[in-house]
Amino acid sequence: MAFVEYYWAATNYALTKPDPDLLVGLSAPSCDACEATVTGARELVADNHRYTNSTLTVESTEFIFNSKGSAAILTRVDFLPTTVVDEKGKVLQSLPRELATRVVNLKWTDQWQVDSVAAG
Repeated sequence: MAFVEYYWAATNYALTKPDPDLLVGLSAPSCDACEATVTGARELVADNHRYTNSTLTVESTEFIFNSKGSAAILTRVDFLPTTVVDEKGKVLQSLPRELATRVVNLKWTDQWQVDSVAAG
């Protein structure tokens, strides 16, 4: 569960810094949601945009299952209200708060990686 909490913290960092590099090693190539987050962070960097504050907090995590080579973790995430701004601080987008449940599926290769993230 600590790995999943770290993944969410890395997601937050990737969007607020912005810096997608940390997420690349944490997510498997098969994770579409992870790739979308990495792509979004790369676009923020390219456009010189960023989120103004923390984008999320993890409210809770619990095992759904854990077997050799895979695990599924149920997470309750509070996606915080935030804004996206340009390099001059001009607000480009406002995002509302959203309480969500996500199932984070993990796989073990030589380390844990997020294999998918889905609505729970």
